[in-house]
Amino acid sequence: MSRSFVWTLIVCLIGFVLVGVTHANPEWPLESGLDFWNVSQYQAELDAYRRINDNLDQLCVAVRHRNETKQHVLQEVVSERLTLAQAAIEIRELTASNPGFLTVSRRAYPGCSDDELYCRNVIASVRNLALPAAQCDRVVSGLNAQLEALKAKGYGTVVLSE
Repeated sequence: MSRSFVWTLIVCLIGFVLVGVTHANPEWPLESGLDFWNVSQYQAELDAYRRINDNLDQLCVAVRHRNETKQHVLQEVVSERLTLAQAAIEIRELTASNPGFLTVSRRAYPGCSDDELYCRNVIASVRNLALPAAQCDRVVSGLNAQLEALKAKGYGTVVLSE
């Protein structure tokens, strides 16, 4: 027998074995990663995951920017360069693109106006800063006094002007 005939016979034999195994267990090519006929589907899935990843990266950048800006606003409040109302307005503008902000805040402070929720968020955020206890108590006490003044000015409802 010639060498090419032997190789043809071996290839045909392997082919028949693979066909038989595939007939007996149709999932084996998929399980072993040999389903090369699905490459275009896998490429489409990979492209979709890349788009999702790009969107998540953009969201992370936006969240990081909001957090950095909020930290700056809080430092300005602590150093008394911003009032509670000014800080709350900045936080309101900063979180305008985050619809979940007010939803979460309403759970913590039910019955408050939106503007009061921004004020309360500023106070809670200052409370969570790494400040010495005495300084934190002094700043939070001052912010609570400002909140009460805003409520009195608005007849029980906080209304932030622009």
